[in-house]
Parts: sequence; C-alpha cells; structure tokens
Amino acid sequence: MTICDGTTLKRSVLLGARIRFSPTGASVRNQAIERIIEQNLASAETAKGLTEQELQHLVTLGGQFSMLRAADLRQGIDSLKHAGRVLNISGGKQPRYILSETARTEVDRVTAEAEERTKKTIKELFRNAFGGEDAYGRAFILLLCKLFSELSEVYVQVITRKQGHLDLAEHRLLFIAIEETLKSERVPDDQAFRYGVNRFFRESTPQFDQIKWNMAQNFYIAKALGISDSSDLLSTDIFKDAALFCDTNVLIAGLSPESRHYSSFQALAKSCGTIGMNLNATRITLEELRRVIDDQNILLRRVIDRIPEETRPKIRNFLLEAYLSEKAKCDSLSLDDFYVRFQTPLQTLKDSFGVSEVDDVWFDKAFDDPETKKLSIDLSNKYKLMRGRPKSESASLHDALLVRYVSLENIKKRKSWIITLDITLAEWNVEKKIQGSNIITLDAFLQWMGPVTPGTNGESKFSSIFAEAIRNQLFPRDTFFQLRDFHVFAEMEIDTKQLPAEDVEACIREIKQTGPLLDPSKAEDREKLGTVIQRYFADPGTKHKRIIEELQTKSKNLSQELAKEKQMRTEAEKRVQELNLQTQEMSNQIENGQDALSAAILRIDRLEEKEKDEQQKRLMISAIRRTALSFSVLVLVELLILYLVRQYGVGANLFQKLTNSWTWPCLGFAIVAVLYPFFMGRERMRLLKWWKGETD
Repeated sequence: MTICDGTTLKRSVLLGARIRFSPTGASVRNQAIERIIEQNLASAETAKGLTEQELQHLVTLGGQFSMLRAADLRQGIDSLKHAGRVLNISGGKQPRYILSETARTEVDRVTAEAEERTKKTIKELFRNAFGGEDAYGRAFILLLCKLFSELSEVYVQVITRKQGHLDLAEHRLLFIAIEETLKSERVPDDQAFRYGVNRFFRESTPQFDQIKWNMAQNFYIAKALGISDSSDLLSTDIFKDAALFCDTNVLIAGLSPESRHYSSFQALAKSCGTIGMNLNATRITLEELRRVIDDQNILLRRVIDRIPEETRPKIRNFLLEAYLSEKAKCDSLSLDDFYVRFQTPLQTLKDSFGVSEVDDVWFDKAFDDPETKKLSIDLSNKYKLMRGRPKSESASLHDALLVRYVSLENIKKRKSWIITLDITLAEWNVEKKIQGSNIITLDAFLQWMGPVTPGTNGESKFSSIFAEAIRNQLFPRDTFFQLRDFHVFAEMEIDTKQLPAEDVEACIREIKQTGPLLDPSKAEDREKLGTVIQRYFADPGTKHKRIIEELQTKSKNLSQELAKEKQMRTEAEKRVQELNLQTQEMSNQIENGQDALSAAILRIDRLEEKEKDEQQKRLMISAIRRTALSFSVLVLVELLILYLVRQYGVGANLFQKLTNSWTWPCLGFAIVAVLYPFFMGRERMRLLKWWKGETD
C-alpha cells in the first residue's frame, strides 16, 4: 500500500468516527465544516501544517471537486483559531495551520476509537476467511464508503426536496457495490468477502450498528455540504420551533409497543423535546385514526378465526400483533378486553409522548372544496402507481386536507412539517413541489436528528433504528400479509383456520396477483374470486385429509418402531437377568473357592503347627540325650582327673592333693562347658532358651 493509499484509507476511517455536534450556537453546517478541517489537519501527519490551498485540495468529494468554498474554509479556520483549536505557524509566504494540543488529543482519541472499532468488526467478519482478516480490511472500508455515499443520497434528497423516486431497488445497490469493489480491490476469497459484507448488513449488534450509523451520518453531512446552496440545511433553524403534524401511520406506531416503528416514534418525541418542536395531530388525523382502529377491530373479529396458526406471525397489522403479544401473556384475554386500550388513542399519545390535538374550522370548509377533491384523486393515483392499488377515498381526502393545511401554515410563516411513514406521499410532494408543502419521512428525520442531538444519550437507539432501516433498504423485503387478505374467506364463509397454512398463503398470493381490486362483498367479484379459490379449496378437506393420512402413517410407523423398541427392551431385560444369574453363580463359586482356600490354609497351619510341635519334641529328646551324654562325659573327665590327682598329686592325704591341684578339676569342667554348645547345636540351644522362657 502506498503512502497516498494509506492516507486515503485513514481519511475513510475518519469518516467512520462519530462527529460531535452541539445544537446551540452556530449551525450544524458550520460545525461540520470545522470538524472536517480538524480531521484533515489530523490526517495530514505533518509538523509544518497546511495552507488554505492545501486544505482546499484535500477536502474534496471523491478527489474530483472541492467540497467547501474558499469563504467557508476561511470562516471555519477563523472560528477554530478563535476557539483555540487551530494554531497559526509563522514563516513562508502563506500562513500555515496546525491543530492545538487539546484538539489533536481529542481528534486522535476519536480516530483511535474508530480504528479500533473498525478493526474489531473486520476481525469478527473475516477472521475465518482464507488469507486472514487483514487481507479484507481495505476492500471492506472502501465498500462502506461507496455504499453509504449512495445510500445517504436518498435521505438528503428527501430533506432538500430536490429529487423523487425513492424506490431505487436498494437491494441491488449492495450487490453492485460489492461487485465494483471486487473489480478494483483484490481479496483472497471473493465468496468470503460477499458473505462477510452481507452478514454485516443483516446482523444487528451494537458494534455493527454504530459503524452503519456513523458512516451514513457523516456521508450524509458531506453530501449535503456538497449539494446545498442554502445556509439553513443541517441547521436547527430548519426545524426549531416548528410544528410537526403526524400522519395516521406515525400515530399508529406510537400506540403499540409491538409495532416495528415504536422505537422510532419514541426517538421522534425525544428529538422534539431537544430542539423545541411541537408534536401535533390534527382533528381529521385523529378522526381517521379512530376510524382505522374501529375498521381494523371489526375486520380482526371477522377474520381471526380464518387465519391458520402458522400464518399469524406473518401478518403485518398493529391490532393483531398487539393482541397476539397480550394473548401470550394472558391466554384468557378476550378481544373486547383487549380493545379497551385503543379506545382513547389521543389520551395515550398525549400521556406517553406529549402529542397535542390541533383543530381548525378550516377543515370543515375545505372538505368539499374542489381543490381538495382534485388533490385527493392525484394522491390516490400516485399511491396506485407505486403500490398497485388505489388509496381509499377517506385516506386520500385526509392526506389532501393535511397537505393543504400545512402548506397554508407555511405560507403564513408558521413553520410546519408533515411527518409520515408513507413514502408515496413524500415522493408525490417532491414531484409536485407545492408551495409550503413540507413532507419528510420518519427515517429521514431521525437521521437528520443524529448530529443535532447533544451528547451520546440515545445514540445507541438511533443507531439500532437506522441499522434496521438500512437492512430493509439493502435486502428484499419479507413477505407479509394483511388482515384484509383474509376478508374474502370470511365473505365466502370458507373455514381456512384448520386448512394447511401453505395452501391458504398460496391462495392469497394468487388472489393478489389476479384480482387485487376485486371486492368480495359483490356477487360478481366473488364469482371471479371463486375461480381462483377453487383451485386450492375445491375440496377443502382433501389436502387436510392427506395430511391426516400422512400423520396416521407416521403414527403407525412410530407404533411399530415403539413395539420393536419394547421387544428389544424385553430381550435386553432378559439378557440382563441371565447375566445377573451368571454373575450370582460366579460370585457363589468365588465364595466357595475362598472358603476352600481358607480351610486349606487352616489345615496347612495346623500341619505346620503339628510338625513344629513334633520337631520340638524331637529336639527336646535329642537335647536331653546330648545333655545327659555331656554330663556323663563331664563325670568321666572329673573321675579321671580325680584319679590322676590321687596318684600323682602333692599332699599327705587326698584332701591336700585336691586342694593343691584344684585347677585341674576346674579345667575339665570348663572344657566340657565350652564344648557343650557346639555339641548341642543352634536349634537345641534355642529350644533350651524357649523352655527356660528366655525367648519365643
């Protein structure tokens, strides 16, 4: 990677760092310019600083043209110098600028956080890919830059009201961005790169969501700075003290926590409090809201018994979703008890989010106005063009009245906006460009609120909301059904609840394709619908019976397997019993063997004891004999010595002779005493000691 490539990559990572803004003081546009100057001074990595011309050259969109005018750049530098965040270095023909120590420390910290977050994400996505995660880092960052620069264009155009057509087939946008990136950047494994990128946008984690939010928000700012000539864009002045008029679909989102837009409505209410906007609902909107709730309640009661259990989670309806959620908590909950929570919608919205009602006699006067009728038809046709079916007359009249009312409010210099979830309404507004008609989608408004909201409070919620919006944009939408799809079965009295869910769903899809405008309450339309339905429900019980037969077959097979298992278990138990008997026999044999061994050992001990006793007797007899023999020898020796003393001793008589020759008898006794142990032997001497009690 060259130095130039490294600088470009680092500047791309900087775009993923959260830019901090304050809603007070200068406009967000001016603050964005200051942050861009700071980040480019930080990424320059030079102690000499940069001149205005060098900064102008660096701050470009795609390296093609300058993003900031010279006056904007000079004003930003002066503001930063006044705040002590940029220092002027003397020397040279042109002044050079560097970041102050405080500003550099702050920018370096934010950059380090962004780099660390990006590294962790790349490691998480590509750690098991061929070649290692480092080989995919540059391509991944460049893909994010390419993709978010195009995605954010959608939201910018909504706010600036410069272009319509929001349906850009965004799920193709991701595919195109991946292929273009792979053409310009080499990675070890193309499939691993595609898988990692798709996982990044499909999964929602705090780390992934923060990168999506920051990248989109910062590119949104860059795009807006590049295309906007107005000074109020991205300024709190554009919405501050404005009145936001909620469309019916937005109010519905605020009534039910189970709604997928409930978190967005919470963020909307919090944002209004942040910059002093008023969250309103007109009388006609509240009337339509009550009418929608009542109509959906009636429809829910008619079709709920026609909906298969497996299909219920696939139905997108605020009443049904809320009812199923409450039903899961309390199985005995009835529709009447559940419906109570929706009978006072204004009070609920007012207590929870501070929504105020706006009433005006103008609505009554304008209701029958030809201009309203004309506008209503135009809106309905636009809806039909984008959705494939016309909007209902009451809904079109409501939208026409609301658009006219907001336009008049803006003409009277009372800043007013319509906030809606209906993309067709926003696109129609872009195409018609009616004076004073300000319409913004909820997603676009929340993204705009990102840099305006002070601090980090709620940023994680913003990021998760936006990540979900991005996922819905990039990937094909899931197929959901509506309550009205089951109305035809109720009208024709077809019980579909117990039928296979896949048949019911397939029938609904074909009805939508072949007869989306047919009215099941009319006899001629029911006849046309019957042709479609007959293909699926000519004999409504046929497939149901087949399924029952399949279940019975499975039950029979399971019964056979169970019988086989029981037989095997019986055989196993019998074998266990046999093994237990064999084990018992072997245990008895071992015990008998041990008894025999003990008896044999006892007999051996007795024999040894008997033999020992006999040996002792023999030794005793032998010892007595040898002792007697030794005593006899001693007597003979002493008699011999006595004879010799008598014959040859000195003295007048025998006594004197013995007295003078006493040593000789003692010598004979000593000789016999010394020779006695040798004559007796070791065993006999031990026996004599045992007999005397001197040893064991």
